[in-house]
Amino acid sequence: LGRWLPLVTYGAVDTSDRAARTFPGYGTVSDEQQRSISYGVRYDATSHVSVKAELTQIYGLDGTAGLFNGTPQQSSGELLRLSVDAMF
Repeated sequence: LGRWLPLVTYGAVDTSDRAARTFPGYGTVSDEQQRSISYGVRYDATSHVSVKAELTQIYGLDGTAGLFNGTPQQSSGELLRLSVDAMF
């Protein structure tokens, strides 16, 4: 596809043993559920510069915080990321 590189990524986390876990320096973490699928594209503008765009759909939180710091108001959402990578 020349300078274009499409991508699709699926991710999932599911801790459903209903046990709280304690991590030193972090605190206690309860059950988490989250699914996500990302669609994106990378364009190599030059041999040292690339431009990336990615849309991630996050769902399946089922009342948990998933990988967020706090429990979101909704059970799903979207995240749009745009970036420019440069190598010096």
